[in-house]
Amino acid sequence: GTAAFAGPPPWLQAAASQPTPDLAGAAPAVVLLNETVVTVEASGRSSRLHREAIRILTPAGKAEAKAWVSYIDKSDSVRSCEAWLIRAGKTVRLPWRHDWIDVVQSDSETIYNEFRAKVVSYADGALPGDVFGYETLVQGPMLFLQFKEGLGGQFPLVVDRFELQIPSGWALNPVLKGPVTPFASASPDGRVTGWELRNRPYHPNEP
Repeated sequence: GTAAFAGPPPWLQAAASQPTPDLAGAAPAVVLLNETVVTVEASGRSSRLHREAIRILTPAGKAEAKAWVSYIDKSDSVRSCEAWLIRAGKTVRLPWRHDWIDVVQSDSETIYNEFRAKVVSYADGALPGDVFGYETLVQGPMLFLQFKEGLGGQFPLVVDRFELQIPSGWALNPVLKGPVTPFASASPDGRVTGWELRNRPYHPNEP
């Protein structure tokens, strides 16, 4: 089912309370927080918790007030998906509903595709200065004992974090590729490992 919150959760309130950093420059939006926590169970099942907070800076940036969570039909379970729009520290109650819509992840005209996603957009109600945030939780069996995760992106970001929690007795073999090496940390028992990028500037698309 979908988790119900009376208001934005503490993690989103904390992100939205941050001032816009100077590194945002002329970007249409700035990512205040992009966080993913993957927990692997000894049975081979995993859960993926994702949180993101984006401040809209310009009218063009309103298009970034959207969320997307992927899952595999009849295998994964979207345990929760929730989104909020914060203006001046308070949740904006828009006059129309913004529901998560279930879609097929394919551009083809196939009759059935097991790769699906739930999407939601608040772009029509967002204003410059607003913070759009969302949280999703997906659980299901692991098809392969590996994960591929990208850090950073086009928009300036304050914090981008990926954390992996593995069962006791399991080993982790990380492979990092890219021009920037994220900060890495690990718990003493080796069961929790995290990678983090902070304060990345705007990288606009170039012709």
